[in-house]
Amino acid sequence: MQCLRLSIRGKPSLRPSLLYAVTCLAAFSVHDPASHGLRAGGAPKSARIPAESREYDGLTLEPWRERIKSLDFRSEDAVQAIPGLTAIVADREAPWFNRRQAAMTLGRIGKPAASSLPVLRDCLSEPQPVEGPHPTTWVASALGLFGPVAKDATPDLLKIAADRSRPVIQRVAGIEALSQIGPAHRQAIPALRDLLTDEDPIVQTAAAEGIAYLGPAAQVCVPTLTRLLRAGSPRMRFKSAQALAKMGPAAEIAIPAVVDALVFDDSPEVRDEAGNILAAIGPASLDPLRQLAGDSDAEVRWRAVRALGLMGQLARPARATLDAALEDPNETVRAEALSAHWAVFASLDNILPLAIELLQSTDRQQRIRAARFLVDLGPRVRLVLPQLKTLQESPRPEVRRAAAQVIRELSDREIP
Repeated sequence: MQCLRLSIRGKPSLRPSLLYAVTCLAAFSVHDPASHGLRAGGAPKSARIPAESREYDGLTLEPWRERIKSLDFRSEDAVQAIPGLTAIVADREAPWFNRRQAAMTLGRIGKPAASSLPVLRDCLSEPQPVEGPHPTTWVASALGLFGPVAKDATPDLLKIAADRSRPVIQRVAGIEALSQIGPAHRQAIPALRDLLTDEDPIVQTAAAEGIAYLGPAAQVCVPTLTRLLRAGSPRMRFKSAQALAKMGPAAEIAIPAVVDALVFDDSPEVRDEAGNILAAIGPASLDPLRQLAGDSDAEVRWRAVRALGLMGQLARPARATLDAALEDPNETVRAEALSAHWAVFASLDNILPLAIELLQSTDRQQRIRAARFLVDLGPRVRLVLPQLKTLQESPRPEVRRAAAQVIRELSDREIP
């Protein structure tokens, strides 16, 4: 019988209990005629039972594959499966894809399967197998599924993520796991912050995405993200902006850099995200957005107006700005003002005529947008039904189609 190893970094471990060790050893039971009792090295190769024929808690791999497919991860059956799944993970001679399947299943079971964490961590130190990927990749993914429950694995994951000699796929797997552990371990978020300036752009991107996933819990990263927004590569400026947009009010100190990005950045995607950041920050952004909404550049104005709309009722103090935007000479600014005005004030005063105007735009996207706005109003659109019916007689076929589409969709909703 092959012994289930219970060592971490070469040191014996009884975590979480002696009962756990006994349970797992019993689960990983293989009748081997050439062996007598438990032996660390197992039987000679000629006497070993092939992995496909071994039993893990009473089942061979094929039944385990089928059992996993139908397993409800929150059920009592899942809890009962933990010893067998752990034994599969621990067997280095089992096919790597079966081990991975078992590890990921344990991660999805989550906290009830915490007893398997020492075995999973032990797999991280295995040598490169002859076939398949190194266990680090799938073990880190499994640890990430455990989330905060796997916080004790943080030191192992830190080493993987920071090790520049490792394949980048392993480093990214470590980063993703760290982001899912998050504030449960005090070293996880600072490590993600440090990786924002790694030499590998893929690692940088993964770190920024992990920080975005954590949102305000990772606010310690705001200064670094702000620097990258100003001076990073195009990709990192965008990823930094996305992460800052998830910080909410915690990103207030970044407002000057965000305003500069909205006005001056070469990338439209970065400028769009800059508006999202200002919206997420909330009331502290109102004054900068008022100023931006009066900029000479229409692209700056419509992004500022959109940001005010995204703030919802928090943007009510900017009513004068939004009212002025409804009459902006630029059609895109007016379209953004239409949506923003409705989102902030939930009032149709002064905006229905603009919706009818935009339905006649020469820009197809503006017509689509106006039509969607009117349809979403539901029964309120009765106020402009006469105008819509008039537009069905327009000399322009695209306007007739747009008006007909609105009336048809409203009719489908049984709105006369």
